[in-house]
Amino acid sequence: MKKMFRIFALLFAFVLAGAALAGCRQRQEGGSGGNEPIDMNDFPLYNEEYAAMDYTQEEYEQKMSQPYWLGNVIYNELALPIAYEDGQAYANLLYKPLRVVSVMDQTLKTTYTEGVDYTTDAENGRLLIPSPQRKGDHGNGGGPRRKFPF
Repeated sequence: MKKMFRIFALLFAFVLAGAALAGCRQRQEGGSGGNEPIDMNDFPLYNEEYAAMDYTQEEYEQKMSQPYWLGNVIYNELALPIAYEDGQAYANLLYKPLRVVSVMDQTLKTTYTEGVDYTTDAENGRLLIPSPQRKGDHGNGGGPRRKFPF
C-alpha cells in the first residue's frame, strides 16, 4: 500500500512539474518577439488629436463611458492621493500620461488647477500634490489656498 502511494505521489509530482514548465514556456506563434506592427483596427476609439483635445459637456458625457482599452484617452480615471510619512503626497495613475486634460474631485464639481493644486509627473505616472512648507504656505509659494484637504 505504501509503495502504491509513493508511486502515485511521484506520478503526481511529475505531472505537476510538467504543467508548471508548460505554463512557463514562451509562445512561439508570432515568432517576431513582439515586434509586429500594431493593427489600429483594434483601437476604434483612438484619438490622434489628443494633444489638442477639447470637448463639450455632451461629448464628454458620451465618451466617458467608452472602454479605455479601445483608445488612448481615459476619462474619469480614479486616483487616490495619499500623503506619505516622508512628506510626499501623490496619486498613482494607470498609465504614464502624455497629457492631463483636467483633474476633478469625486463629485466632478470641483476642478483642480495644474501648478497650484497638483503637478503631473509623467515619467512615474503620478499626480503630485504639493505639500505645505510652513504655516500660511499652502505648497504653492504663498499663492491661493490649495483645495486638497492635506
